[in-house]
Amino acid sequence: MKQVIGTVALLISSFFIYAQEVAKIEQISIASNELGQQREILVYTPQNYIENTLVDYDVFYVFDAQNREFFDFTHSIVSFISNSERKFIIVGITSPYIEKYDYARNNDLLPELETKDAKKHFGKYSGNADDFLK
Repeated sequence: MKQVIGTVALLISSFFIYAQEVAKIEQISIASNELGQQREILVYTPQNYIENTLVDYDVFYVFDAQNREFFDFTHSIVSFISNSERKFIIVGITSPYIEKYDYARNNDLLPELETKDAKKHFGKYSGNADDFLK
């Protein structure tokens, strides 16, 4: 009899327990007109983001998110060091090597190289930083 009462009490109490929303990572693809490419973007939203429609969030942008460990480290450490009253959105922007266009991450991050030493040091991958910034 005690087992039946315990089971019924457990079932009744389960109706009053609400699942708490967890932090979420969404992977989206965007078409960049400036770069003429598709880019994968990772977006980390904190716990209870959907419920808190009137809350302002600060945003961190993580470049080189194609190396997922950079993105994961950033959202993990920010979640760990931030207090419970301040939440952040983390946006990871990928800069992959695209063989078809012979395009690499330095194209995104470097302006047009002007000196021979710079060209020798960084190679042929440069010159698209202004478009990437747009």
